Amino acid sequence: MLLQNPYDTDIRVRRKAEALVAAGYSVDVLALRSSTSSKRYTLNGVQVFTMPLAKKRGSLARYIFEYAAFFLWASVQLFVRLRRRRYAVVEVNTLPDFLVFAAASARWMGARIVLDMHEITPEFYVSKYGIGEDSWLVRLLERVERRSFHFADHVITINEPIRGLLVGRGLPRSKSSVIMNAVDEALFMPEPVAVSADVSVPGRFVMMYHGTLTSVYGLQLAIEALALARRELPGAALWILGTGPDRDELERLAQARGLGSAVRFLPSVPPSEVAAWVSRSDAGVLPMRRDVFLEYAFPNKLSEYIVLDKPVMIPRLGAIRHYFSDDALAYFEPGDAADLARQMIRLAHDPALRARVATQARAEYAPIRWTVMKARYLRTMGELARPDRGPAPSSPGGITLNAAAARQDARAAAVHLLRYCRANDWAGHDPYDALNSRLFAALPALDTRPMRLLLTQALKRSPVDIRGVARVPRTQNAKALGLFLAALLKLSRAGVPGADDLVEPMIERLIALRSPGVPYWCWGYSFPWQTRSLIVPRGAPNLVCTAFVGGALLDAAERGDEQCLDMARSAAEWIASELYWHDPDGAGFAYPLASARGRIHNANFLAAAFLSRVARLTGERRLLDPALRVARASVVRQHDDGSWPYGEAPQQRWVDNFHTGYNLSALAALGRDAQTDEFEKPLRRGLAFYRAHFFRPDGAPRYFHDRTYPIDIHCVAQSLITLTDLQAYDPDNAPLAASVFRWAMAHMWDQDGFFYYRVMRFWTIRTSYMRWSQAWMLLALATLIDDGQTVALAEAREPATTAGEP
Repeated sequence: MLLQNPYDTDIRVRRKAEALVAAGYSVDVLALRSSTSSKRYTLNGVQVFTMPLAKKRGSLARYIFEYAAFFLWASVQLFVRLRRRRYAVVEVNTLPDFLVFAAASARWMGARIVLDMHEITPEFYVSKYGIGEDSWLVRLLERVERRSFHFADHVITINEPIRGLLVGRGLPRSKSSVIMNAVDEALFMPEPVAVSADVSVPGRFVMMYHGTLTSVYGLQLAIEALALARRELPGAALWILGTGPDRDELERLAQARGLGSAVRFLPSVPPSEVAAWVSRSDAGVLPMRRDVFLEYAFPNKLSEYIVLDKPVMIPRLGAIRHYFSDDALAYFEPGDAADLARQMIRLAHDPALRARVATQARAEYAPIRWTVMKARYLRTMGELARPDRGPAPSSPGGITLNAAAARQDARAAAVHLLRYCRANDWAGHDPYDALNSRLFAALPALDTRPMRLLLTQALKRSPVDIRGVARVPRTQNAKALGLFLAALLKLSRAGVPGADDLVEPMIERLIALRSPGVPYWCWGYSFPWQTRSLIVPRGAPNLVCTAFVGGALLDAAERGDEQCLDMARSAAEWIASELYWHDPDGAGFAYPLASARGRIHNANFLAAAFLSRVARLTGERRLLDPALRVARASVVRQHDDGSWPYGEAPQQRWVDNFHTGYNLSALAALGRDAQTDEFEKPLRRGLAFYRAHFFRPDGAPRYFHDRTYPIDIHCVAQSLITLTDLQAYDPDNAPLAASVFRWAMAHMWDQDGFFYYRVMRFWTIRTSYMRWSQAWMLLALATLIDDGQTVALAEAREPATTAGEP
């Protein structure tokens, strides 16, 4: 936690930090040093590291100096501590807003950044310094505020009206939450102390204010109101507990109004004794003035009076009115001493009224009390934290999530992602598009296999996207467009507005991107790519790209598009006639080129599933022969534990998440479309391996079966698709898919509306890839929310029959 205040006196931050410690987290705080604290100390389990800088109330220049000094110190300290400790979350507490950028090194290392906005900065400065609301400084502060909450992964505000204000300024509501300034009732309870004040005098009515003595909090108004009420309330008294720059002025005003004995300025007391003083009063008074800042204020002191069952006199300000009715507080018009005096008289003369007001305030306060806020805070931090082993401490025993709720949230995310993809005209970069670099094309000496591999891996693995420097253009990719088409058809079926209007234009784009010079309909990638053994030219048709485009065309054909069915039939003919091969050792489909006759299991299964679907829709049963032969050849290569290697060549023996997901989804589709259950056992064995080896307890999908990192967005997407496709085979797939979705939204979602590429062990690669990331995730989200899944699942549950040779 970063805090430009002394930690031991900041009640809000202490409440949160101690709640985290109690929930099992380790918490460090970087803060200012108070006059009573040391360089480093531990308080109730929280480690505090301090900077020797006094916080002084003064000029704007002094504030700027303090802000800059603490920013630099906190940036360096956090960077140094990151060498020893890996933080899951860094929480920055304002002011200032730009302090959030001191956590840049932690963000680079993969930590989630939380911005707790204690104040609304532009309004704070307008109130404090009388700056015009349309001044250049206010506009600058608003810009810094926007940059700050966009930089953060999550934003906390102190009440709902402030969140509404910030949402109006561009804060996505989905990345924000409200944690109220609610008092910890377990700590704010009166203890026996020597309170040297006699409140037992008949007719005595004691009102109390405790806090900082500045003009902002309107104590002058309270004194003026007491002077007006004094005639009817001779036994009334106002106790003022606190220190501040206006104390001398307030004492002079009380003397001038003849209230020397009625207004009592109490000596400073330890925080632990404040509740005892408040408990001896009859009512609280919070006479804040009204301005653009205080209209949104919700003071800590209000909660403290309420939990001690004291009625409170308070002005009619927006944030307070949002939470409390006229029956819960004794409202008066802001700045109106006569109206405040009437409330003083009203409460003093009617003890029963005081009791009713206090009871009603307690009831209306219940939904925002600290126990509720603490649970919300711990839930938020638990979702953001990313421990390496198992779930966050606030979720002992694993995460159980509601699949229906995840489906609703997936719909909202899909709408944002769809908007992002449309705004970019469905074009973007790709992890493997390095050979599209104009610099590479301009330097023929670089056109060698080692340099092609080196450049591809350098751009793919770079934590910063350097494709602009390398002059790699953004392109539309046929496979991405096929995934987009499949997603749009699902979104249209689910009733997402605007999705249906995009279907036909997407089909037209696919027609335009057909691979040239081939008599069949087939597709390739928008870049040349170097494998370990060969180079695939730009646009050269390949099996995997064509299978996914063909599958999307079949989706369109199933809703009546005959042209799409003809294109898909042609693609199936190309696969069956040009790519199918068999020998005494088995059979397969050539990939990535027709000349490359290796055994790539996901390519085999994908092509087999596509051919069987075309056969079912067109009645061309001859396509089932190569489909079933190749599927059987890959099924027999399944390991005893249920896994498949990527391929059978010595350099292809790894086992990964999304290719395994391809295999399982394709086998399920093949069995359904070919009407056979011969693949049921390998499918169930493969699903058991998949579920057991590819997911952390917190929902994060592992890339490899034997290690976690990198956590790739393609693994997230295929996990969502596979788990949803195979719900009929395991009822726990739906909650696991919900867990994966929640994890991805917490760790790989950018508030600009797209998904990051990869989470590494110590940092996150936040590059946006259109095919690899956005197209896959749009299809995954569409799969989660598609109402048509119900039909597919019902069909999957129907008893299958064993088909003979076609």
